[in-house]
Amino acid sequence: MKYLLALVMASMSFGCAHTRTSEPSKRLVKRCSPILQEILTVQDFRSINNMWIQDRRSSGIATEDDYEAWRNIEHSLASRANELYSIADRRRCFRGLDKMFLTSS
Repeated sequence: MKYLLALVMASMSFGCAHTRTSEPSKRLVKRCSPILQEILTVQDFRSINNMWIQDRRSSGIATEDDYEAWRNIEHSLASRANELYSIADRRRCFRGLDKMFLTSS
């Protein structure tokens, strides 16, 4: 997941290449790195939570309490991820990425 953060930061610099020829500005990195790192951390926890319930299900030992715990954790993590994406959007951390990915397909 750390590679994804590096990709996002590199993509931001390429997405703004027409206005700047250097790496992402220090202000952009300072503004966006912490929030993007937290997004990756939350998504990692969501993956772990999903693997846990899948393992319990495939082993045939999942209980209703397990499903309820999974749902509660997933709801909490998904809500936090949505909050973080909104913050990153307001901070303009994704600016330029849409053009890069939409034109490459």
